[in-house]
Amino acid sequence: MTQQNDDNQVRDLRLQDILPSATNPRKHFDEVKLAELAESIKDKGVVQPVVVRRIPLGYELVAGERRWRASQLAEQWTIPALVREYTDEQVLEIQMIENLQRDDLTVLEEADGYARMLELKKDDGEMRYTVDRLAAKIGKSPKYVFSRLQLRRLKGEVLDALQQGILPFSTALILCRVQNEEALKRATQCVLHPEVQEGPLSARETARLITAEFCRELKSAPFNPEDEALLPEAGSCANCPKRSIKGIEFFGSGSDSCYDIGCFQKKTEEHWRLETAAAEVDGRKVLDLETGLKQFYSHNNALSYDSPYVDLSDKPDADEMAEGEKPRKWSSLLKGLEVPVVLARDHKGAGHELVEKNLAYAALREAGRGVLKKEVESSRNNRPDLDEARKEREHKDRQERIALAAMGALHEKLSVTSDQGLWTIVMEHVLALYAGDDGARFMAKRLHIDIKSGKGERPDWKKAILVHTKGMDPLSQAMMVIEALMSRWVKYSGVQQPMFKDLADLCELPMATIIKEVDAAEKVVKKPKVPLPKKCDEKILKSWLAKVHPELNGATWLEISHNDDVCAEFLAWVAETTDQAQEIKVKKFLKGEELGTPAPESDNSMNASTDDVESAQIDDPRLAKLVEAVRSGLTGATEIAAKLKVTKGCISKWASKAVKAKLLKIKDGQYQIVEVA
Repeated sequence: MTQQNDDNQVRDLRLQDILPSATNPRKHFDEVKLAELAESIKDKGVVQPVVVRRIPLGYELVAGERRWRASQLAEQWTIPALVREYTDEQVLEIQMIENLQRDDLTVLEEADGYARMLELKKDDGEMRYTVDRLAAKIGKSPKYVFSRLQLRRLKGEVLDALQQGILPFSTALILCRVQNEEALKRATQCVLHPEVQEGPLSARETARLITAEFCRELKSAPFNPEDEALLPEAGSCANCPKRSIKGIEFFGSGSDSCYDIGCFQKKTEEHWRLETAAAEVDGRKVLDLETGLKQFYSHNNALSYDSPYVDLSDKPDADEMAEGEKPRKWSSLLKGLEVPVVLARDHKGAGHELVEKNLAYAALREAGRGVLKKEVESSRNNRPDLDEARKEREHKDRQERIALAAMGALHEKLSVTSDQGLWTIVMEHVLALYAGDDGARFMAKRLHIDIKSGKGERPDWKKAILVHTKGMDPLSQAMMVIEALMSRWVKYSGVQQPMFKDLADLCELPMATIIKEVDAAEKVVKKPKVPLPKKCDEKILKSWLAKVHPELNGATWLEISHNDDVCAEFLAWVAETTDQAQEIKVKKFLKGEELGTPAPESDNSMNASTDDVESAQIDDPRLAKLVEAVRSGLTGATEIAAKLKVTKGCISKWASKAVKAKLLKIKDGQYQIVEVA
């Protein structure tokens, strides 16, 4: 770049004599930052001069428009400036490089700047920059430059959404993968106005949408992607920039796909036109579009099981082959036989050569090739396939029409109903069809639902969940249905289960925090909260749990020690049995016998009458309240806690002291007054 100095000295030029440049890539200026710069200029002046060049009307800004605007806000009359002589191309290049290296330029301003730089030419007419040279000039990667250039294809509402920050740059960039303009308009509407949620789709959801609806895999294309003559104006797909493997840095890794579905569809239609023309020349029948589509499944384009045809590219079932014969394609089995071939089109636009089943089996039987079992040839040949298949299709079509009408009527009724029984019915079927016993048990564990079932009985977790959710409001019931849909798979796949993962992303679930909390809780649980009492072991604990808390059967002391209520209850029982007859009581308990009354002791206090115990003075008023509640007929910790308006934990602690004081005893989880003989 050549440059001549007009004056090496800094000049003070009047602000009114300087005009902003029309080629400056920066179009938006932050008002707050301009005001801050204006305050700085009032205090210290303009530290760095602006750069200008002479024009007939005065001076044009080359660099420093923010300083020029801030000086106006600061009510300055002049601004220090360096006057230079530049050509239009040199001005544009200086402005682009200066601004594009700043962080506060918007992505759209960047895109416009890169586009203008790529339009610059040398004196001999050669382009001054390519994408690679421009990227090297500004210190960015070619992918970075190319991705910004793609944003210039966005128009209208999506462009406004990007400028206003409603649509994130990452989502807009994925949207730009769609290379067909009409398809891009449709994709834009799907992203900005999705039917299933408010607000635009996320980048992940947009990528899934584009892959499913707005690109086509070339490996399943009905035409030859390398054929240049199929559609001369489009050419071959071999080196097309709209092919994902040719622009993997932009399109991302994945299958070899075409992102111009308009061009793909044109090639598909042209290929079908050529196929039908060739079929007519050969005398082959071509099925009309509606009839042809009915022969294939829509989800995989395989020939329907009830179709009256066989596909020459398919093979018979292995159990239809004669002994020693391996399944081969129908085209090989019927080779050399005179059978009429028809051409049909599937849902992807691919052509298939078909032969009527009855004619195919009859031809093999008459040729005596012995490739199929005789009973198969005979049964197939004698069955009126066309009539039966037609009747079956008509029946299925009628059933489908009835189902569609009924579903529409049901939708209208459900949209106005407020009956809570609706979600109960849905939950019942979701639990049966999706959750199963494993998923229902997983849900019950999360909801802390315990089931006490008899010996040999299988807990009905589904019924327990239905009972638990029956009284919920409709929204809560709907949330439970969603949980039931994925509970079984989350149990086995964890948080990577696709439905859970998508919902977690949508709700911005703090998975890292949740994982840390779970790990921290696990570390705490590694040690018992309190030590196992002396004269006790895990065997005694398990026997006690099996008898008193069967729902916790098999739990270890490590787990029980962190369950405050059960732990206090067990410690109280241990305290009750801690006397000279403990060994006898424990042995009886382990044998499954009920604990009887304590053996009589020689101590006078143990020979006191019941009336004496009841009239004895209890020093602790809390124990007195507890004993009084038990005497009134309350035996469970929950009901006693409700009456005394305290927690179950408090009741368990008081009961432990009452047992030690020989005021109460615990039998089968129930509190009883100690009756001394």
